[in-house]
Amino acid sequence: MAAQVDTPPKPADPKKAAPSAEDEARLAARHQALFAYVLSRTFILITLLTALGLVGYAAAIKLPALLDLLVAKYLA
Repeated sequence: MAAQVDTPPKPADPKKAAPSAEDEARLAARHQALFAYVLSRTFILITLLTALGLVGYAAAIKLPALLDLLVAKYLA
């Protein structure tokens, strides 16, 4: 079994340095813009689905009466 040797920590790589405040602000702005975009698209989708559901509900209520009227008018 080989003996473990303590190796000194490697010096910090300048390419992997902590992001600057400007980079953090840019990233935060990007995340905020993405969140606003997703939120707006979700709101639009929910609104359209609600409208479609209301139209479908109204059609389900009125359709039998309309079919009865058409059958009575054209087939009687």
